[in-house]
Amino acid sequence: MADKFKGSKSSLTSPGRNSYEIAPSDTTDLPHIPRRIYVNTTGTLTFTSVDDDASVTLNVFAGAQITQQIKRVFATGTTAELVAFY
Repeated sequence: MADKFKGSKSSLTSPGRNSYEIAPSDTTDLPHIPRRIYVNTTGTLTFTSVDDDASVTLNVFAGAQITQQIKRVFATGTTAELVAFY
């Protein structure tokens, strides 16, 4: 199938071209900084942002989309199942 958008410039508001299920880790950053994170199951999300080392914990609901650029999702404090789009 032809990809009419392959040569287009991407921005933070562009749709992701790839995705992966997030495996939370207390020691390892995400393999790719996502444009957005989709919440598959309701729970909590504990993370650090790209430019900050302080952790933040949110209550998140299934179907929500997190648009913060996140570098790490912690296993400790995260109960939601998440998918990253980048």
